Amino acid sequence: MTMPLHEISIPQELVDDIIDHVARIASPWRIPDLIACSLSSRSLRSRTLRYLFCCLDTGTPRFQRIGQWRRFAAIVSQSPHIATSYTSLILRHALDFFPHYGSGFSATLKCIFSSLINITHLTVVGPTAGLMKYSIPKYLSSMPITSVTMDRTRFDTLLNFRDFFGDGLRGVDSLTLASVSVGPSSAVERGSDPPSHTIREIRLSYVDASILEAIVDGHLGRLDLHALSYKGITYPSMFPKLLFSCISFRELTLVVESWSARIPPLPCCLPHLELLHLDIVNLEWLSSSIVAGHIGGSLQTLALSVTDQAFRSTAIIAILARFNEVMIDNLGQFPRLKEVGVECEEYYRSSSEPLIRHYLKALPVKWTILARDSDSELYVLTGCSSLSVFY
Repeated sequence: MTMPLHEISIPQELVDDIIDHVARIASPWRIPDLIACSLSSRSLRSRTLRYLFCCLDTGTPRFQRIGQWRRFAAIVSQSPHIATSYTSLILRHALDFFPHYGSGFSATLKCIFSSLINITHLTVVGPTAGLMKYSIPKYLSSMPITSVTMDRTRFDTLLNFRDFFGDGLRGVDSLTLASVSVGPSSAVERGSDPPSHTIREIRLSYVDASILEAIVDGHLGRLDLHALSYKGITYPSMFPKLLFSCISFRELTLVVESWSARIPPLPCCLPHLELLHLDIVNLEWLSSSIVAGHIGGSLQTLALSVTDQAFRSTAIIAILARFNEVMIDNLGQFPRLKEVGVECEEYYRSSSEPLIRHYLKALPVKWTILARDSDSELYVLTGCSSLSVFY
């Protein structure tokens, strides 16, 4: 006898696994499947809403007009469960195009942002004048934000940059800044109290030197870094001080385009370092740091980026030869080293692969060549045994 459908009981855990599977394979044309799930049964709705309303992006067309903000505020007021489903918030310069609408629009913003109580990741793209004008940072303080990403973001002053974190982002432990800049006259008042939270992960890419100085001086929070990534044109003068303030690194990325032989080696020992990612031209710095005894012990993976256009030049070959010599002479410092990974652009793969093979073949570790094709997708070359971790 067939049991009626409404009497069939499926464990909620199994229902959740089914929705998770649908979400994993969902592409833009499969979104209707998730919508259908949310409308078919209450047991499917709560889990489905986590995927349908997981990210709120203010850069979409729906937020380009003031009426759309008010309509969205009405939706979250009538259906608060929708607002609580959002875990990621992307603020894209939409507010910069609006004049100040007064208390009415401020109330709309308060209704929206105060209802987003489960946001854990914040992304800010573009200028921040509108965010500061409408006092958005104060609404962020009620959100459990742990991770912040800023991309092509500009602050009028360094004080505004510090206050953006001090006012609303006191729980952040992971920070990513890409092409972030500040205006002139950016002195920070030393008398103001810095945030008391601890930052454990920082990724910096082409940021102003004043921002790096503010981070080192603790204006964004206390530093206890386990992962640090810095990519820039020149070696930052504040970098040694940053390393001295946090020696418990597990992962360190240092990619500097313009390298000088006068740059001193690593100023301190990093006894817990497990993954080190450098540009190929930075190997001279690494060799000096190895000779000084500041790198080794716990290092497991060495990842190299090949970006230099003159890779076959005499200078680069000399750097590789020197690195090979230092590694062989000091291999005893690396009892846990398991893999050397190389990431190179497709354009340089043909020339770099035999050169890398020649200078790293003496190392008794696995090595991986990771190529990047014209569509900026990464793939492992045939014959490589495993994939290294790259930023």
